Amino acid sequence: MHLRLRSSALFALAATLFICIPVWPGLMSFDSLYAYKQSVYGVETALWPPMHDYLFYISRKMTGGPGGLFAAQVFALFGASALIIAMYARTSLRYWLGISAFLLAFVWFPTLIGTAIVNWKDVSLTCFSVVAFALWLVANERRSTLFLVLAAVALGLAVSVRLNGLALVLPLIVVWLVFPTNQSSRSRAIGAGALGLSLLAGYASTVWRLPDLKRLPRASDAFALVQLWDLVGLSACANEVLLPASLQARANVSAAELRMMYDPRHINLTLNPTDGRKALPNLEPGEASAVATEWKAAVRHHPLCYMKHRVRVFLFQMGLTRTVFYPTHDGLDANEFGIRLSHPAAAEREIDIIKETANWWPMRPFWLYLLAGIACIVARRSGNRSTRVLFMMAIGAVLYVGSFFFPGPAADARYIFPSNVFCALLCLIALVASDRGGHALDGR
Repeated sequence: MHLRLRSSALFALAATLFICIPVWPGLMSFDSLYAYKQSVYGVETALWPPMHDYLFYISRKMTGGPGGLFAAQVFALFGASALIIAMYARTSLRYWLGISAFLLAFVWFPTLIGTAIVNWKDVSLTCFSVVAFALWLVANERRSTLFLVLAAVALGLAVSVRLNGLALVLPLIVVWLVFPTNQSSRSRAIGAGALGLSLLAGYASTVWRLPDLKRLPRASDAFALVQLWDLVGLSACANEVLLPASLQARANVSAAELRMMYDPRHINLTLNPTDGRKALPNLEPGEASAVATEWKAAVRHHPLCYMKHRVRVFLFQMGLTRTVFYPTHDGLDANEFGIRLSHPAAAEREIDIIKETANWWPMRPFWLYLLAGIACIVARRSGNRSTRVLFMMAIGAVLYVGSFFFPGPAADARYIFPSNVFCALLCLIALVASDRGGHALDGR
């Protein structure tokens, strides 16, 4: 096995400069700036897992702003991906073709580059997940307990950034714990223990904040808003008002008005429209339980309408509608911290290109999933030595997309960035891997 550490580091550096310089210190939306604010003033809510706040805190202390996190996660993502490709590419030509194609995928698919240039936690999740895969593969190849522990830490960080990130890495965890590898029993035990502690710590970070370990308030109303969005969609489909009585008394809306309100692209575009459409009043304290009750009844009585609503969201998310929704953020929002784009003209040009090309059918994200499925089938039939890793990544990508199907609050293209990257990476692993013989990387 040849890790090609120097080549992978140089490639990651080149990719980081290519992606980061035009939009330095990274685009930032409301979510990003809220996390950055909590990194300055302290964590007050777990509405979004606070690990992203801590990453911004480290970035501020080490680099003076969000740019450090932006560059570090892009470098780690491309560096780890290059290492994985190096493990399967037996020739230098295959290696260079593989890593070049991986970077080219970010150019060809606007939703990949469009998400990578924004300081979103989806990029952090992807970074930690790919790093975990790389460390686990190296640990198995070199029989290294240290790398196994580091892989466990990376998995814990991935899950702590987004709890549904567990779906993305679940196949890796299952293979790690269930299937035999060439690790010693002692190393396997230490690795399993480290994995358990790391996952527990990741979950604990969403319950107790650092550094005072104060318990964070529950974000109990977050899912109620998603259920309210579902109710508007169900009402639009069933042509009847399915809102809780207390909310309907204040809103006084008809089924026709709810149809006009409904937008399957995003919860905010439905509940808080900015284009003059009527908006629903905010939920009052304690009204979340009424929404939950009405939601259960509406789903029970109108299951087909519920599925229709959720499928519409899914189709937007996968780029199977007339337009791709939210391929990137529009810039760096105004903020109180003095964070500004270093090259606003270059950033604006790149944003315009991404938004224009995102709607071209050959560049839609659904192609990545089709290509990944084909790669897995071909690899399986040809006896490709990378088959196990390919299926681990493919199943993780499917599970991750599935984790958004029902509870997802929007059809943002960025939500599927982690699974998009997994699909792109597994296609290239299948391409560069030899079609003969077993390999320790797959535990065979």
